Amino acid sequence: MKKIALAIIAASFFTACASNLSETQAIAVPPTQSDTATPTRQPTLTFTPTVTETQAPSATPTEVLTPTPDTPTDVVRFITEDDFTIVGSVLGDGEIAVILTHMGEAGSASRKSWIPFARYAASQGDFTFLAIDFRGYGASHGARSLSNQKLDILAAVEFLKQRGYKQIVCMGASMGGNACAEAAILYPEFIGLAIIASNPRIDRDYSELQMPKLFVLEEGDPYNLTDSMESVFEMMPGPKEYHTFPEDVHGTRMFETESGDDFHQLLVNYLRSLSQ
Repeated sequence: MKKIALAIIAASFFTACASNLSETQAIAVPPTQSDTATPTRQPTLTFTPTVTETQAPSATPTEVLTPTPDTPTDVVRFITEDDFTIVGSVLGDGEIAVILTHMGEAGSASRKSWIPFARYAASQGDFTFLAIDFRGYGASHGARSLSNQKLDILAAVEFLKQRGYKQIVCMGASMGGNACAEAAILYPEFIGLAIIASNPRIDRDYSELQMPKLFVLEEGDPYNLTDSMESVFEMMPGPKEYHTFPEDVHGTRMFETESGDDFHQLLVNYLRSLSQ
């Protein structure tokens, strides 16, 4: 009887232990996937590209890419020897043709910078003016190329010759003056060469440039061109003349200064001297 009682007590003890062990393991064992909450599915996002990632129209083009509106003059077009279309404006109907070439400075980087002077000078003498846009500037086609601007001028020469002009002058400011000097080496038949606030290359042979030459510079030009202008002036043969103005602007911007009237008159007087 005592053995039976002990067996019953032992059985009860092991049953209790087993129950406690089961509860302990239930707490320690990580819950299965079925016991945990199913993760919320991430919503599908609608992707809206930014302006830079779409083919949306670009911002308003800068002056570099915007064609210059045609001035109400005789607008002409001609082709360079390397197949670029150059656009120009013709003013006047005199026997002497003057090619006007512009600067590269913002606000003056097209033939428009010469139009007011051309209108004024055309009324003062026996001249025809052809103000051109260099390739890649204003309304002209092609990529910009300083080294090939002389080809744009030579194309203008051919255009004028086809129209019957035999006396041609090249007048340019800043990079336009440099291009005129380069073109004159290839076409020394120019009857005049005017270089305004420029720095033509000093490693060129200018000995064939026998036409009357005019150099003009502002004393306070922001690009410090005095040394280079004077060096090239000394290299070139005569006849030649050098003039300065007490302004601190660059090139054709001098038309807008207090010296503007004197600048106008200097250029007109130089052109008149070529017709005498």
